[in-house]
Amino acid sequence: MIFESHAHYDDEAFDTDRDELLPRLRQQGIGYVMNISSDISSVSACIALAEKYPFVYAAAGIHPDDTGELNEDNFEWLKKQCGHKKVLAVGEIGLFFAEPAAWLGADVVLVLSYFFVSRRVLGRDA
Repeated sequence: MIFESHAHYDDEAFDTDRDELLPRLRQQGIGYVMNISSDISSVSACIALAEKYPFVYAAAGIHPDDTGELNEDNFEWLKKQCGHKKVLAVGEIGLFFAEPAAWLGADVVLVLSYFFVSRRVLGRDA
């Protein structure tokens, strides 16, 4: 049995065939899917897919490129979503592909704040 550990089936690219594709995964030997959110809006979509399909689970988090949308309200909301029975991970962890110069200035603040997200979301002080 295969565990697909990183998927984005909530992406609009799957809007036309998602409901045909996901049931076929089981027939192809994929036992479980971890669908990963990438921004605030996709967290709800990932949870909805996990609720619809018993073999799909969700990861709730924000990609480093989207940390600008984080604020106190979003942190609290994200923490609440992580308590959902089908949310088994905090993520998108993401890979920050930026030129070294981009790590200077305001980008550093955003990236560093992201690394504290999982601790904040899980209710621990950073």
